[in-house]
Amino acid sequence: PKDRQELAQHLSHYYLSFYDNLHSISQDMSDVLCQAITGGGFSKRRLWTDSEDVIFSLKSNVGLNGISLISDKPDLLDRSILFELERIEEENRKDESELALAFEAARPRILGAIFDAVAGALVLYPSIELTSKFRMADFTKWGAAIAETIGIGQDNFIAAYRRNVNSQNDEVIEGDMIATLIVGFMESHGEWQGNMTELLKILTETLLDPSLDAHYVLPKSPKDLSRMLNVLKVPLQSVGIHMERTRNHSGRIIVLRKVSANTVTSDTSVTDEENPEEGS
Repeated sequence: PKDRQELAQHLSHYYLSFYDNLHSISQDMSDVLCQAITGGGFSKRRLWTDSEDVIFSLKSNVGLNGISLISDKPDLLDRSILFELERIEEENRKDESELALAFEAARPRILGAIFDAVAGALVLYPSIELTSKFRMADFTKWGAAIAETIGIGQDNFIAAYRRNVNSQNDEVIEGDMIATLIVGFMESHGEWQGNMTELLKILTETLLDPSLDAHYVLPKSPKDLSRMLNVLKVPLQSVGIHMERTRNHSGRIIVLRKVSANTVTSDTSVTDEENPEEGS
């Protein structure tokens, strides 16, 4: 669906929605998908009425497929698991009837294994203890319970999940100009502090390609930069750049510090909204 309301309505009707052969998704669609994954509501006016509402309750599983990464938006990636599949070579391809026959033969074993895994996880789930939790905390605990049930072990599951989360952060860093510039700038700095105006000036001057229009690829104001850094805090922390908001004698400042790369990503978004006039 191309419309927020259509997408919300579709997601509210199905436990699993899968969207195939996508190139990209808009910010609006990404926001709706985030609501659907972690749970949310969506309303619109009921047709042929002036004041009645239709309420959609969203909480479902979503699959997105495309040749390249469909979205580099941190909030959606933080709710995702990335699978990179290899192209099937010609000699290994099967026609639909051959594939269906093999699946039918394997289906009883697949279904039995799923039932065994679920039954065992239901027993183990209350006793699972995690020393740290990712953004999708309940998913992490269920994954650990299933891993224990099928003999993989929760430590191996957590390690695999951590690698996947780190790959998400790598995608954000590589796809975002601000994050790329900050990583490059901090390569020669152990720590930097200043206000948003100073940081915006530094990032503008750091652009290496003189053919690029800095005002096109960079935010136009310190306040815009502040909002973008709110989104980038966790991905930057995953590559060893810690960001902190504080105050000194001149007002609000931001401190960037190189630390050990964070191996567990949590939802630690910045809540201290910058003053629009900061640094001016």
